[in-house]
Formats: sequence, C-alpha cells, structure tokens
Amino acid sequence: ATNGIGGLRNAMTFVLTGLDIEDKAALVRRTLDPQLAGLREVTWNLARTDQADADREQAASAQLTVAVKDTDPNKVGRGFSSPTPSA
Repeated sequence: ATNGIGGLRNAMTFVLTGLDIEDKAALVRRTLDPQLAGLREVTWNLARTDQADADREQAASAQLTVAVKDTDPNKVGRGFSSPTPSA
C-alpha cells in the first residue's frame, strides 16, 4: 500500500506450530531485528490461535505478523521481504 504522508507499508506473517510458540516468536524477532533496525516503524503482533493438545496442525498454529512502514520503497519492498531466512 502507498500513502503520500505516511510512506510505504509492507507486512509478513509467519505461521508458528507446535510447542514453545513464545520462544519461536522471540527467535523470529531476534533474527529479523537487525534487518528492521533502520525502518521508521515496525509493529509485531502474535495471534495465539493455537490450542493445547491440538488434534491437527492448524489448531496447533499461531501467527506472528511483522508490519513495517518507511518512506524509502527499497527498505519496505524487497529489501524487507527478500532477505528473510527460511527455516
């Protein structure tokens, strides 16, 4: 999305599954924080939709979303999403 006053915005969502969701979310944040340090705005949101002793993977999953905003399109475009390590 683009808006002239606030700059450009982008977001990515990571699906975290299984045990230790909070620890997994912290690992993602620690991994990405250096890459995100120069951005004007960074927002993290962990949606805990996982259930204890879930009978299927979807019920054992949570979503971690990181949204960024900056006036530099290079920082919030591919500069934001391309270098993300895959696990």
